[in-house]
Amino acid sequence: MANFRLKNRLVWAKVETTAGTDAVPTQTEAVFIENPRWPPNLQTVQTNEVSGSLDSPAATPAGGWRNFTGRVYMKGAGTAGNAVDFGALLRGSTMGTRQVAAAVTGTAQAGAAGSITLASGASSTTDLYKGMMITTTGGTGSGQTRIATAYNGTTKVLSVLPNWTVTPDNTTTYSIPAQYGYRPQSATLENITIYGYEKNSTGGNARLNRLLGAAGNARFQLQVGQACAIDFTYQGTLTGGTDPADPGVPTYSNQSRLPFINANVYVGQERTSVNDFTLDLGNRVVMEPNPNQEFGYEVAGVVDRRINGTMSLAAQNFSVRDPFTSWKNNTSYQMGAWWGSTAGNRVAVLLDGLVYSNIDEGDVEGYTYDNLQFGVQAPDSSFFLTFW
Repeated sequence: MANFRLKNRLVWAKVETTAGTDAVPTQTEAVFIENPRWPPNLQTVQTNEVSGSLDSPAATPAGGWRNFTGRVYMKGAGTAGNAVDFGALLRGSTMGTRQVAAAVTGTAQAGAAGSITLASGASSTTDLYKGMMITTTGGTGSGQTRIATAYNGTTKVLSVLPNWTVTPDNTTTYSIPAQYGYRPQSATLENITIYGYEKNSTGGNARLNRLLGAAGNARFQLQVGQACAIDFTYQGTLTGGTDPADPGVPTYSNQSRLPFINANVYVGQERTSVNDFTLDLGNRVVMEPNPNQEFGYEVAGVVDRRINGTMSLAAQNFSVRDPFTSWKNNTSYQMGAWWGSTAGNRVAVLLDGLVYSNIDEGDVEGYTYDNLQFGVQAPDSSFFLTFW
């Protein structure tokens, strides 16, 4: 009887200090993941010399790399302001990090229909809070929660989506809760180490395959009533397997997956019903050939990114939403969504510079929906994923 079962697998992932050098992830870097696979991509040389026989020579090993795929479901770290357990997989997919470790509070200097001017002592880092959540906690307009769409570190003006119902003023107090965010970047790109363990059902040694110098792509999917998923695809340098001792019990955040319900979703100022939403970072991952390497390839690297996606919105009168005119005029929008009710296990998404690229009609239980394909116009500041 086979000793290794598909469900008896573990995945650990950690950002590398030096690309291609094993980061040695441990139980604390375990990733709660569905259907992980790590097959090699083996290359061979096939020749056709004559030898007085009809038989061709056997193929010769010629290098290759290792692939990795798996799906995680969005959930927070359990403690607001901490990184999620699949954070390394996001970072290896060109996503940089931002952190508000503890709540930032203060009294506003002023407010406008779609913005609030934070206290004079607020951070001077422009766009630090973009994609993050803010709540008014007292004074004029208390009790409103919004997603930040821009932040000017010089003027302290923080723009929000949607506009305030009651405009804040200099009596308004606010809180930017502890939260941890991810956004695409084009500099300081990171590689990660991925360990794929197969535990032995008889209690003997495990099997371990590793990807070193790995880089990848992420595809995000939201659908009403379903857990929100991220599908990862990775490539890394080729290594052989080992038989280590059982790696033990991993550490997970143990937070419940967050279904896409009871959400606040806005496209521009329109609060809308979204049946499903997908976003693909569109990373092109390349293994650069190098004859100096054991298996002929450098560490993996992302050389191009084209963020794109689709969303299905409940149809509205054209006076409210006219996708064709928006497409014709190349109109860009901001889309914001947030859901979850427990601090440390809430999600927010901001998409900036969204432009429609194609339009179709959808049927959702007999209701008309606009099926819209989109791209983005704002490199490195177009997509923000925040856990708060």
